[in-house]
Amino acid sequence: MIEIVLAGFVIYSAIMIIISQRLSRWIESSSDYLLAGREVSAWVNWFSISAIGYAGTAIAYGGLFPILFGFLGSITWNIFYSILGVLLYGVIFASMFRRSGAYTIQEFLEYRYDRRTRLVLSITALIAMLGIVGNNILSFAVTLSGYTLWPLYVSVSIGFVIVMAYAYLAGIWGVSVADFIETLVAVVIIPIMAIYLVATYGGWDFISSRWPWGDPLISGLRGTMPVTSLIWPSALTAAVLFSIGLVWGNQAYFIRVAASRSEKSAKWSFIAAGLTLFVLDGVLLALPGLYNIAVNGPEVLKKVPPEGSFGYMSMLYPLWLSVICMITALSSGMSTGGDYLIATVSTALRDLYQRWFKPKATPKELLRPSRILLLVMGLIGWGLTLYPGGVLYLFAFATSFLTPLGVLLILGVVSRRWVNSTGAFYGALCGLAVGIIWTLSQFIPGMPNLVATVAHIGIISAVSTLIPTLLISAVTKPRPRVAVADNEPNEAKLTDEELKVLKLIYFGYNYCAEIVDVLGADLSSIAPIIEKLELRGLIRREGSYGAKMFSFQITEEGKKALGALSPQEMELAANNISPLDLKVLDYIDKKGRIIASELEKYAGRPVMECAASITHLIRLGLLTERGILRRRVLISSKGKEVLERLRPLLQG
Repeated sequence: MIEIVLAGFVIYSAIMIIISQRLSRWIESSSDYLLAGREVSAWVNWFSISAIGYAGTAIAYGGLFPILFGFLGSITWNIFYSILGVLLYGVIFASMFRRSGAYTIQEFLEYRYDRRTRLVLSITALIAMLGIVGNNILSFAVTLSGYTLWPLYVSVSIGFVIVMAYAYLAGIWGVSVADFIETLVAVVIIPIMAIYLVATYGGWDFISSRWPWGDPLISGLRGTMPVTSLIWPSALTAAVLFSIGLVWGNQAYFIRVAASRSEKSAKWSFIAAGLTLFVLDGVLLALPGLYNIAVNGPEVLKKVPPEGSFGYMSMLYPLWLSVICMITALSSGMSTGGDYLIATVSTALRDLYQRWFKPKATPKELLRPSRILLLVMGLIGWGLTLYPGGVLYLFAFATSFLTPLGVLLILGVVSRRWVNSTGAFYGALCGLAVGIIWTLSQFIPGMPNLVATVAHIGIISAVSTLIPTLLISAVTKPRPRVAVADNEPNEAKLTDEELKVLKLIYFGYNYCAEIVDVLGADLSSIAPIIEKLELRGLIRREGSYGAKMFSFQITEEGKKALGALSPQEMELAANNISPLDLKVLDYIDKKGRIIASELEKYAGRPVMECAASITHLIRLGLLTERGILRRRVLISSKGKEVLERLRPLLQG
């Protein structure tokens, strides 16, 4: 049976690599490689987010937590993750993040604070995400070794080679397709597995009658799960790690918002994924752990650790079910490892390499560095699989370094009054420094193990970020908004970049994401221009909170600042479209489909600008979109009407 499972897994992996090789033809720039050109559909995003959660870690925890703390142990960590983490992320943050246009959470936080805070948080995020990459491959290896009894290092090596192959070839497209297929299989086969276990062995009465540690609902090998303990695992540490750290402060989830076609698809894909993961991870994946003890007795833990329950129980299923369960379990660790590898590369590229070394590099020029960074990050993640304590402690270590980002995100969104950039910088620095000290205490001889005796790294990192941030912000001046110099009159001539931004807003590009994509810029370089235009009264924001903070309208003063406008420009602006938009409309009307190279030549603008134009036209209702994978656009009846009315301007 092992041979059949392995053969099936090899075939599945080969298919993923072949698909990735085909998808590599879609990759022309770092924007395609890391963000899929911002055209990931709601369906693909829903399944991709679900695949991040239905990970090797979730499968390992599915066996581990019910055995350690009973069924409620599994439910507890998953409520904090899937409901308060993933679902709430979609409700609170998705629209705001997508409209901002930021590629990374660190880029977004630079907008709120400053560049030095972004640097510290980028280093912190890299440590965390590399640990999660390693943890997911380690979880894959634990499942594979639990089934085959192979040495762990062999299984780890197999996992990394496969993940790096399809992620290297197609970037986020390859990872997204792997996620989509994996989740599609999982939402069918895991419920079937649950039905088989209940039908074969019996329901809750069977588990209760054979559970050696009291009530299986609330008690396990370690008794009842602690609630307020500062030591991992407990409900309190789970709340900090799985909500604030793992989701809210995590680039792997932020990039799923950034890659979405629209705010609506980003928001609802997170809500759907949160509900999916609660059932899949919290309820169904707990069953192999519960049944492992009920069927095989506690002595089975001498053969296989609790986190290997899924793989061990799969040996008892019918051949067809065993094969599919093992393939989906193994693929889950790999696909999530791929997700985090891409998220790590996006941070290394956008927040460090491009921000500090190649600020003027184009997306096409950044494609090769993206792939080189992927190989480097993958090798480092491979090394982190050696972290002591296995998946339980490696995952907790990694997510703990994300808590400073989550804390500063919450503070930054809640209020500008309480927190300033100076406080945020020193808070981030303290969170990183204390987290490193706490981590090293586990390895330095003679030093007390602070993680095991005082508080987990996640708790102490959150507290050591929160308190200095608030205290230093209270005694220092807020970061001054970008202001016109004292000797510069309000009617001073605008720079070329300021005129570009103001003219885009005049033509209806009033979402920050549209401006960022058209100009191919970092949010941090656009934000000062926006603030200066706002201070001079040339534009106004739709609001001061949430997504409306990234929506703008030009004022009458702003129109005057543009100077003399042609009648053609004024007519286009009256319809909220630009000359480029009109060319894109005309091209799609004539061709009925998009060939990137042809569109680029026809419009006379780079592909990413054309893609931003398409997104803008869809938002206006002039184009409609279809397609589960690549976006297919058609001109709408409204678009045809506008095109026919304005077509004479194409001749001008």
